[in-house]
Amino acid sequence: MSSADSTLACNQKKNDDVESRVRAITDLLERALAQDPESFSVSTAMAVGSYDPQQLDQAKQAVYRKVIVRAWEDGQLTPDEQETARWIAEKLELPEGEYTAIELELAKKQFASALSRAMADGVLDADDQRRLQKISDTIGMPMSTFAGVFFQAEGEKFLRGMFLEAIADNHLMSEEWASLLSSADKLGISHQEFLQAIRFQAREFVEHVIVDAKADGVISPHEEETMVWLLQQLEMPSDFCQYAVGEMARLKSRVEGSPALEVMTISRDLRDRIWRKYNGRCGACGAGNYLEMVRIIPKAMGGGDDEANIQLLCRRCVGQTHA
Repeated sequence: MSSADSTLACNQKKNDDVESRVRAITDLLERALAQDPESFSVSTAMAVGSYDPQQLDQAKQAVYRKVIVRAWEDGQLTPDEQETARWIAEKLELPEGEYTAIELELAKKQFASALSRAMADGVLDADDQRRLQKISDTIGMPMSTFAGVFFQAEGEKFLRGMFLEAIADNHLMSEEWASLLSSADKLGISHQEFLQAIRFQAREFVEHVIVDAKADGVISPHEEETMVWLLQQLEMPSDFCQYAVGEMARLKSRVEGSPALEVMTISRDLRDRIWRKYNGRCGACGAGNYLEMVRIIPKAMGGGDDEANIQLLCRRCVGQTHA
């Protein structure tokens, strides 16, 4: 065994020993608290044997965390349960900053779980708001304030999930967009914060719409209007907007007779599979924009429109491949 491996193994053993000792102290405190809650004290419970003060602090926090977790098992923390928990925190001699941090940590988990269930249908209704408010009440905050605290750590991930759920069918209806903005607003999340959170997914979504339109060779007035609406609502950067509008213009030119781009007679399902296969990235260089679906073997040489003969490439790699 090398010196580095030996040191690593030694450190791991020390960590395991510490964790084992903390668990033992936690068990000791829990038993003493259960046997005689009224006369319980940390000093009495720890009267026999020696212990590390830091390990004792970890054990006291572990005991309190278990108390709060049990209280939340039915999805709510009642005033009576909270009062009992605070009494236990006092018995454990936990500083206020430590027990409130534990309460906040576990309330965030409850908030995230309730919010995920509430947003399963993409709508935050009155019952959902009341449920979230009850969770916020446990730490004495308005729902919008607690949502702000929650979103500092988890917000972007959750908002992206909301957006991805709405575009799962590769469409974004105005009603879905309005619902997303309304839900964010109810949670105290500003319009700009929402757009910032989904900026990457929004750009990828627009890119997917463009690639899809270029692949089937059809651009209707409605699709063109939808693209303009998307760019406006998502407030994409000006250079990307110019690119998207330019691609729509190229497609219209092709539809009107330009041979610049070949039409592919492939279904939407197949286009979606190809997009997922390449994860929305150029198959040659990994770029995430200026993408097109192209045949590996050109149609003029007998190449078909089947999945094995179609790849996703950026404009630069298309030029290099088909030069």
